[in-house]
Amino acid sequence: MKTLTSPGTRAPPHRRARSFNSFIFSIAMTNENQKQTRVALYCRTAARDKNTKESKAISQQVMALKKYAAKQGMKVVGVYVDNGCSGSTLDRPGLDKLRSVTKKGGIDALLTKHPDRLARNVLLLAQLMQEFQSEGVKVIFYDLPHYGPAERLMMSIVVSFRKFERQTRSERIKRGLRARKKIRREEQTL
Repeated sequence: MKTLTSPGTRAPPHRRARSFNSFIFSIAMTNENQKQTRVALYCRTAARDKNTKESKAISQQVMALKKYAAKQGMKVVGVYVDNGCSGSTLDRPGLDKLRSVTKKGGIDALLTKHPDRLARNVLLLAQLMQEFQSEGVKVIFYDLPHYGPAERLMMSIVVSFRKFERQTRSERIKRGLRARKKIRREEQTL
């Protein structure tokens, strides 16, 4: 017959020992059965450093992501880099390799610095996120480690703003080049 203990009393020592031992055994079995998360790192920058093969921004991203993965107990199985590639297109060599590995089931998670490293366009980002989710790959953003509904909304806003920022910068540069060209023509006619 089982004896019940009231909330303020403790179980007899022989029951405490048994429950403690079974607790330790369950932890040991859980740790034994858990596999280390295989993570791929993805880094991208649009500006290529002219003097070196890899830009300083890329090496900083890689270093930060490796440090984060180690801290989380993840096993880095690949580093995929697009140096000097625009985030406004999916046609990037490093991203293509990453997507191929994902389709083969080679990773459990993808770690990247920020959503705009994957894509600068909300639709492209949504497409990539859907693709990774359908392959069972968890996407982790270094700058947004807690990724829930609020973060998904924030990510859409940030990516949209970055796209706007890029388009605005591009228009200003084109306007400046046209103005410079016009001034040169006027100087030549004088």
